[in-house]
Amino acid sequence: LAAHFEELRIAANPTCGNNIPSNDGKGHAGEEASISMLAALRDNVEEHITVVAHCAERCHLLDRLALSFREAYEHLPIIATCECSEEEHCLEPSPRLHPSIDNMTVVSVPYDFGLSRGKALLVAMVQTEFVLVLDDDFVRS
Repeated sequence: LAAHFEELRIAANPTCGNNIPSNDGKGHAGEEASISMLAALRDNVEEHITVVAHCAERCHLLDRLALSFREAYEHLPIIATCECSEEEHCLEPSPRLHPSIDNMTVVSVPYDFGLSRGKALLVAMVQTEFVLVLDDDFVRS
């Protein structure tokens, strides 16, 4: 994980304007620079993370979840399971590309497939180094 981050060192020197009194008589505040350390992701998130979510009986929420990510991450892979209704007689997991959301795969799974089993299937399908497992009602803000 550390290989994906770069440490940034930021130094800030305090200054005073001409009309602000200084404590050294020369226009300098006399304070030393403050230094902050930040860790910044140096890689493209979309190449390393896949978002996954399992859904049962409210699959319309998956579109909302995906579209909230598309606002900031146009190509972030998203894989979601959607349990078929009892009437559909879906016998085994069946992946398909989402008809209107790019880089999103929806896997139809049998009724009562289960949350744990659905998330395990999703994680097994991921081809990126990292996976972000979310609830179906998650919305990126």
